[in-house]
Amino acid sequence: MRSASQLGGHAVLSLGPRRLLMAFDPESDSVDLLRTVLQLLRLAALTTAHDEGTGEVRIAEEKITAAIGVLDRIDKVSKSVGLIRQHASTIGDESEALRTELSRLLTQARAALGTMSSAGVGDEAA
Repeated sequence: MRSASQLGGHAVLSLGPRRLLMAFDPESDSVDLLRTVLQLLRLAALTTAHDEGTGEVRIAEEKITAAIGVLDRIDKVSKSVGLIRQHASTIGDESEALRTELSRLLTQARAALGTMSSAGVGDEAA
C-alpha cells in the first residue's frame, strides 16, 4: 500500500507475529523502516522453520513480539512527526502572510507620509 490512510492511519499494521501490512511510498517514506520490517519478517520466518520445541524458538518469538511492539511505537512517533510538520507548515504560511501584510501596511504608511511631506513643503513655501 502507498498510503497510511489505507491502513487506518498506520504505517505498519500487525496482523500477528508473522503477518504485517506496511504502507510505503518510496518517494516520501523512510527506507530504514522498510528494511526494519523486512528484517523482522525474515526473523519470523527463520523462527517458524526451526523446531518449535526448543527454548531458542520461544525466546526468538518473544523478541519478535517485542519488536512488533517497538514498530507500533515507531508508527506513533512517525504520526507525531507528520502532524508536527503539517502544523509547522501552517505556522510558516501564517507567518509569511503576516509579513506580507506588515510590508503592505508599511508601504502604505510610507506613501502617505511621502504625500503629506510633499504637500507640506508646498504649503510652507506659499
